[in-house]
Amino acid sequence: MKNAIRIDSLSNLIPNKENPEYLCNFKEYDWTFDYFAHITGQKNLIVFFSGIIPVQKMKRIVPYLSKWSWGKYLEFDYDIISANDPSLYLDNKIVGCWGQGFCDDWVFSRVLKHIFYIQQNNNYERIIFNGGSQGGFLSLQAATLMPSIPPPHTQRSALIQFVAENPQISLKNYWKTHTTTLAKVCFGKNNIDEVPKKYLYRLDIVELIKKYNYVPNGLIVIKESDTHHYNVHIKYLQDNIPAQQRNNLKIEVIPASIDNTGHTPLNLEQFKQRLEYLDIMANMYKNYDKYYY
Repeated sequence: MKNAIRIDSLSNLIPNKENPEYLCNFKEYDWTFDYFAHITGQKNLIVFFSGIIPVQKMKRIVPYLSKWSWGKYLEFDYDIISANDPSLYLDNKIVGCWGQGFCDDWVFSRVLKHIFYIQQNNNYERIIFNGGSQGGFLSLQAATLMPSIPPPHTQRSALIQFVAENPQISLKNYWKTHTTTLAKVCFGKNNIDEVPKKYLYRLDIVELIKKYNYVPNGLIVIKESDTHHYNVHIKYLQDNIPAQQRNNLKIEVIPASIDNTGHTPLNLEQFKQRLEYLDIMANMYKNYDKYYY
């Protein structure tokens, strides 16, 4: 990252095969936005969202950017963007904020508008959202919300897909130790259960899918050994979004007998294998306009 070109506008994210790395930082609507990009001019864009900052293992450093180093290993097929959560600047105790911003300013929707702008400027045919844990939650949100953001088009623009690794599905079912600070800083409440119901769709993937009447296309990868997310979150999704409604949302369970590492992300090679699945699905969608926003 130290050799990345420093820019202060998304309009300067120009394909550059000689020096494709960019670090973009700018202020907008009183928010600070940070993006790392590896742009060589591919047709597909991967957007990485970060998990909770592991403060037990490292000092809390903001911006917190995930998987930015993977760009050089993917550059022959994909450009990449790694996005920081602007909410992390709100309080120095926050290690995870799920893009919530404030009651009246859901900052994650602003991040998605930036991704839409990048897609339009660089003519990406496909956007794949990825992340683990919190990043998986945000990937599911992004893939559900993105089709509702742009104005109407006379022709299709981009296919939206996701790979969500061990994601939360409902933050109200997540550990209160992680969500209490979010509730206080973002919503002015003592805990997540006090957040008004009108904001529930921002905290719950099932409620978001119901609100927008859209089930996103992609892959949830869950490790059986991640007992909390497997038994609580994935079960909640399965119980509330029937399989027949989840036509293009696949849930892949990795048995504990194969991988007993619990709440851990996929490595690069494992992620590439899931990209191959999305490639196959993308080829199936090509002649169906309904999958493109």
